Amino acid sequence: MKSFVIGLSLLTLALGSQAQLPPETSAPSDKSDLSRLERVAGPNRTSSRAWATSAKEGKFKNQNEKAEKAERGDKVETAAIKWVDSTGRTMGRAIGNYAILATFDNQLATIVGLGSDSKCDPIRGCTYASNGANWSEFESVYYTTADCTGTPYSVGGTIGTPYRGIPITDSGGTYLYFFKAVDTIRVVLGSRYSTSGCFAIGSRGAFPTDAAPVSDVVPATTYGTPPFFLK
Repeated sequence: MKSFVIGLSLLTLALGSQAQLPPETSAPSDKSDLSRLERVAGPNRTSSRAWATSAKEGKFKNQNEKAEKAERGDKVETAAIKWVDSTGRTMGRAIGNYAILATFDNQLATIVGLGSDSKCDPIRGCTYASNGANWSEFESVYYTTADCTGTPYSVGGTIGTPYRGIPITDSGGTYLYFFKAVDTIRVVLGSRYSTSGCFAIGSRGAFPTDAAPVSDVVPATTYGTPPFFLK
């Protein structure tokens, strides 16, 4: 049990060093260049809702059944800290206080991007709707174009799971973009998209890097309805 706790702590520290960074520092480019990112319009960008309307029959129908089986497992399974949503539904194991170990397409997936259930503005500061978590606004997906059109990519990897899930608020809701970490290709990134909009990556930051193309996009409610809580 002691080795399991130590292993989980190391995994938490490794993922935490990436998940807590703002979106600019996630890009594989010169920090000084990214500090001068220019917001650009992406009128032809494919919305999250459009990506999420593709056929997905069978990918998620066993999601609840798998969670229930995990809860009926051995002592290690039942003793694990879990994330549950506002209805009490189990979303998956907790990886620290910001990520979820879940399943996607019958494989393990690390879903990152949990943050405090709060709203902030520069005048009034932050207000907290609950003591739970919600999807963060600081995750990004990347594009080879200058206006966030075409295929979304992820430049972040995972530790121990084939898939990585990233939340993006778009099209009137929050969506999870899933990327297969082992299916990276060499690309030159030209822009990034986050909840705050589309930003062009300057020429100094546009150099070849390994990135994974999107595998699928699903409504975040597929995994749970916020706020989320540790249990």
